[in-house]
Amino acid sequence: MARAFFVWLVRRRVIVLMLALLLAASGTMSLFRIAVDAFPDVSPVSVTILTEAPGMSPLEVEQQITDTIEPVMNGLPGVRTVRSKTLFGLSSVMVVFNSRTEIYRARTMVTERLGTIKGLLPPGASPVLGAVSTPTGNIFRYTLEGSSDLMSLRTLQDWVVKRALMTTPGVAAVLSYGGYVKSYFVVVDPFRLDAFHLSLRDVTRALALNNSNVGGGTLDRSGEYYLVRGIGRIDNREDILSVVIAERKGVPVLVRDVARVEVRPEVRRGNALLDSRDVVKGTVVMLRGENALRTLSALEKKVAQINRTLLPPGIRIESYYNEAPLIRQSFHTVVRSLVEGGDPGRGRPGPLSRAPLGLPLRCPGPSPVHSPDLPRHAGDPSGRRPDESGGNRHRDRDDGGCLHRHGREHRTERIPLAGALSGGAAGAGGL
Repeated sequence: MARAFFVWLVRRRVIVLMLALLLAASGTMSLFRIAVDAFPDVSPVSVTILTEAPGMSPLEVEQQITDTIEPVMNGLPGVRTVRSKTLFGLSSVMVVFNSRTEIYRARTMVTERLGTIKGLLPPGASPVLGAVSTPTGNIFRYTLEGSSDLMSLRTLQDWVVKRALMTTPGVAAVLSYGGYVKSYFVVVDPFRLDAFHLSLRDVTRALALNNSNVGGGTLDRSGEYYLVRGIGRIDNREDILSVVIAERKGVPVLVRDVARVEVRPEVRRGNALLDSRDVVKGTVVMLRGENALRTLSALEKKVAQINRTLLPPGIRIESYYNEAPLIRQSFHTVVRSLVEGGDPGRGRPGPLSRAPLGLPLRCPGPSPVHSPDLPRHAGDPSGRRPDESGGNRHRDRDDGGCLHRHGREHRTERIPLAGALSGGAAGAGGL
């Protein structure tokens, strides 16, 4: 049966060659599409739930938010464990699933379960899901250079650079660190507020209601439609000062009448340093399961485009950590070790470079060792045979793994695969 099959293959060489070429082409395509990374991803499938609660202490966040979210997540299919962390004004709950759960199905189940508890959370607390990433997904880190104004650099990072980098394929999130977040502070004078018989709630309500655009429909004039809009969004400090709080005797009371507006940074709880300098940093997080080299290549092109077209003159993005060289070097080391063998870093040849696996190793040739104090057999005056006791006996010698007796090759051997790869004496002692 087997003979007939091989005869059939030999008679149809064209088909065999076409199948071989097809397999080679598919293998080559798979080689170029395979995802290569320097750090293996061994993290479990997990979904992180983040809930901001400004002004709330850790105890209140734990009691009103974390303890509300945790119990409802324990009953989801495939959940292994639920972990939480509570900080000032922030609740973080991590739901860990088993390895058979698909990440997007897990996020869908978590989102559906969060919808059932929205009414139990404090006003203003809105849970969101973290990025679809892994702990090893921080593949690119950079700083903004070219200015000493950390507030303007942070504004560019949050509103220009971050949004542009998020359009890169394979990017899950862009994190910002350092600098000063620009904020507008309305400092109310209580004496002026009392003089107009107003309260602090009146000021906050007026600011909230006067920061939006509204649509007024259309106006028909001579067969043409004109769009009617109400422009009310705040763009700068003067817009805040011109907000109407109330009216007294037909005269509007503006924010400038009871308060002053200051532009200053938010209170920050940390900073970002690089070479002992206070800088603005950014970290690009890769999407789970993406090809790191392909994502980094697209990021490098996007960074060059941002530096050239979006940033002001003199401001530029400078990377201080890029995982691409590490991945390429690791890949080169692995390929070289497989092809050449040994330790490329120390210059040691390995078993793969010394002998092909599975081929019989023949001994270098007969080399019997004679005892120096006994005469050779050819000229032995006693006439004793070499195999008699006390006579001229050839000593057996281990000549690189091959035993020789009386000048003849005694045996050959094949190198076991495990011994060749480990370089051990048991499997490849003759190498």
